[in-house]
Amino acid sequence: MLVKSKLMNSVIQVDTEEGQIWVVLSCLPTLKLGGIYIPPNDSPYYSPAQYGALAKHTTDQDKVIVLGDFNARVATPLLADRDGNYYQYQGVQDNVVNEHGRTLLNICNNNGLTVANHLYHNGNLLGGDLSFRRREHWISEIDLCIIKNECADMITNLNVDQTIPRSDHAPLCITVAIAERQVVSPAELLHRASALGEPQYVENIQPSLPKSMQYKTVDPDVLTTELQETPTPILAENSEVCDVKAAVTEGYRIIRAAAAAAAAAAVHTTRVTNRQQVTANNAWESLEPRWRRILETNDTKMIWKSINWKGNVDQNMDDKPNEAQFKEHLENLLNPEHANTTTSCDVSAAPYIPILDDPFTCEELSQHCTTQRVRP
Repeated sequence: MLVKSKLMNSVIQVDTEEGQIWVVLSCLPTLKLGGIYIPPNDSPYYSPAQYGALAKHTTDQDKVIVLGDFNARVATPLLADRDGNYYQYQGVQDNVVNEHGRTLLNICNNNGLTVANHLYHNGNLLGGDLSFRRREHWISEIDLCIIKNECADMITNLNVDQTIPRSDHAPLCITVAIAERQVVSPAELLHRASALGEPQYVENIQPSLPKSMQYKTVDPDVLTTELQETPTPILAENSEVCDVKAAVTEGYRIIRAAAAAAAAAAVHTTRVTNRQQVTANNAWESLEPRWRRILETNDTKMIWKSINWKGNVDQNMDDKPNEAQFKEHLENLLNPEHANTTTSCDVSAAPYIPILDDPFTCEELSQHCTTQRVRP
């Protein structure tokens, strides 16, 4: 069943059965809409329980409209309204009644339902036509609209569209007329409320309660303790009067006190944890080497600051070299005395690579010179 996007928020109830879906909208709470498919009786997917589900959803409901492929041929139905008067049908072309059709008509008779196809009611003739075709020929009307007797006046139009190509079923479309909902003014609501009894409904408007709080901010143990320590309100003997406003205010005060106590306990716990951490750090610093402590901080900024210009752990952060000292240190680092600067390399066993080993030719040099840009 497809529902318009604008109506999605109005869907308040959805029931499903095998091959069936039933929907109730908040704007039409007394009307149940159904979409149904019942396979032929020789299909392995058919079950008599499917007609039982149809009966279940239409027995106690006052207003029901069901559309779908029932695989039921009902010819000209013989069905009566609430007053016992038989409905009139005109223009029926399919005059066959099959097994599914007899079952459906029995349910209609027992549950106050009727077939809307070809129905003539209160001067309005609803349409209908053959809805199933085999190859090029329309042969039967098995797509039906079943309605409660109370809905007969709601259906203003029904038609079967045989112009849809590449389908063996013709869509069944109906139009439902809904009475306009009357908008009640605030003055009318107040007038109705005043008729209910006490006239204090206008004057004794309760002020809004303080802003609520998240349940996570209230410690359950603290709240339990607060409730246990709060005395029970004392009422006079045989008194049935209770100050609701005072009770609500006191309850809110207890919850706020529990929340404040939980927040204070959390702050105290944080402070104790911080002091314990500082104490542990001090004890650890007195036992572990300084370099190990620096590395375990995982603070890259502190680690780099702790390394002096020679790459050693710097005990004195103010010891910085001048330019001459740094130059001398860098030269000794990059030009060690034991470095062998006359090391030769044997390339006789190296593989031959033409693009690297062949000498440049005059043609290559000339071509390269012509492609280079000459700067002025």
